[in-house]
Amino acid sequence: MLHKITSTLSRQNILLEQASILILGCTDRLGICNNLEEDMMNTMIELYNGGAKVNYHDPLIAGLILNVKEKTIGNDGQIQKVEKKLRFPSVPLTAENLSKPDCVVLTQIQPAFDMIFIIDHAKLIIDVRKELGEIKINEYIFTYKLY
Repeated sequence: MLHKITSTLSRQNILLEQASILILGCTDRLGICNNLEEDMMNTMIELYNGGAKVNYHDPLIAGLILNVKEKTIGNDGQIQKVEKKLRFPSVPLTAENLSKPDCVVLTQIQPAFDMIFIIDHAKLIIDVRKELGEIKINEYIFTYKLY
């Protein structure tokens, strides 16, 4: 999933270190809050560790605590990465929260998602599971089949 996101951002001349990313959907089944999507969580960690500003929205999960690596300056003056737990609250699904990030990564469509609203407000959608199907809605939606 990380490669699909970084390569799509690269085609848009957006560096991961400067990217702002909103991930939609973090449970592994539609409308059921029983398992978190492990690939999505690992991808969030990798994106954050790579320097991206990462947010997520899922109507079923109010917040996540993930182990990330933060850059700090050590006693020797060198930049070090220190592992720490970081809380990621689910951001509201508003027009502003969809239009601000460089891309929206769609990992799982939830029944509560208004896909027309999402498509209308996102600058770029990376649909990592072809949740939107084969329909080519516009040039700013990239779909990939991972499974």
